[in-house]
Amino acid sequence: MKTNMEKLGIQLILLVLFTSAALADDKRKNNATDSSGYLLVKKAKGIELYEKWYELSNSKKAREVKVFYTINAPIASAAALLEN
Repeated sequence: MKTNMEKLGIQLILLVLFTSAALADDKRKNNATDSSGYLLVKKAKGIELYEKWYELSNSKKAREVKVFYTINAPIASAAALLEN
């Protein structure tokens, strides 16, 4: 049986993956990078999607994705939304 924290972690990971996949298809609108080398791909409605590409071999690349969410809500409300 999973603890509430494990469930919350899994839900958060799924939320990030689905949001990242949905936003990744959009064209780059800004060339801003953060201090760790991530490139800002899209910024809309309190969500910022960043990516960083790695070359694994001559024909293979991998992308690392980072997403920031900004919400205006009490912590308890945000936790309840992720939990449900």
